[in-house]
Amino acid sequence: MASDCIFCRIAAGEVDALVVAEDDRTMAFLDSSPISEGHTLVIPKAHYKGIVDIPEEEAAGVMTMAKRLAMLYENRLGIGEFNVMQSSGKAAGQTVFHFHMHIVPRRTDDGLSLWLHKNERLRTDIREVYRKIVG
Repeated sequence: MASDCIFCRIAAGEVDALVVAEDDRTMAFLDSSPISEGHTLVIPKAHYKGIVDIPEEEAAGVMTMAKRLAMLYENRLGIGEFNVMQSSGKAAGQTVFHFHMHIVPRRTDDGLSLWLHKNERLRTDIREVYRKIVG
């Protein structure tokens, strides 16, 4: 546990949160500043900074809980469309440096704009990027 991490403190029960699901290694709670009805954060209880740091098994547990919550929200809230997002690092917009995923329930015409595709497309040679990735 990182004592200065708010999500570690929530997982330890030191800070109150509206917990909607929990198991031995994972916890989900409503975002305190939601952008949609049911906006939820899913975290591993152990502290990992980002996607590169979290072990695959822990990441799989977070994703499994996110899927279960999406199905629950479809049933309980009548919302079956979602953005499931994760940001790693300051440049990506991460503000709490404890790995977490956002489940953002969506409704048609909800006014949210969460994707970068509304920005101008990057002008780059994707074949060169491909060569760098695959060698």
